[in-house]
Amino acid sequence: MQPVQPILIRWPNDESGGYFKVPGVIVGPNKALALFDRHLEIHLVAATNDPNEYDLQYASNPMFHVGENPLDVFYDVHTLTVAEFAGKYGHSDFAV
Repeated sequence: MQPVQPILIRWPNDESGGYFKVPGVIVGPNKALALFDRHLEIHLVAATNDPNEYDLQYASNPMFHVGENPLDVFYDVHTLTVAEFAGKYGHSDFAV
C-alpha cells in the first residue's frame, strides 16, 4: 500500500480572487480524493509550484457523507475495502 499523501486542493474564489483550500489525498496521477462540506469527492487536479497544493480542474458530485475529520476518512480510504467503506459512510444523497 502506498503512503497517504495529504494535499490541499485550491478552488478559485471568484469573489476574493483567492482560493478556497480543500483537504485531499493523491490517489493517482492528477487524481485526488477530497473532503468538501463533509462529503467525499473525486477531483482531477493539476500540480502547482507548491508540492502540497494542487489546482482543481474538475470535481465530481459528492459520493459519501463522511463528516469533518479528514485524517480518519483518508485513513479509512486506504485501509477498508470498498464494501466496508460504503457500510461505514452513507451515500451523500441519503445524508441526514
